[in-house]
Amino acid sequence: RKDNSNATSSYHMEAVVAEISRQLCSWNLYTRQDGVVTTSQGRFNFQTTDGRNIRAPDVPFTPKTHSIS
Repeated sequence: RKDNSNATSSYHMEAVVAEISRQLCSWNLYTRQDGVVTTSQGRFNFQTTDGRNIRAPDVPFTPKTHSIS
C-alpha cells in the first residue's frame, strides 16, 4: 500500500496558502494599498518550547513603495 500522507499534507498546505493569499489580496484591494501579494514553495518552520513544530506558509505582501514597477 502506497503512503500518500506527504501528498495529502502538501495538498492541504497549498489550500491554506491559497486562502491566505486570497484574503491578503482582498485586504490589499479593500484598503487600496496597491501592493503585491506573492506566494512561494517556501515555508517557515517554528519550534515551540514544548517541542511542537509549527509550519507556516510563505505568503508575503510587498507595499507599493517597495515593489518593482
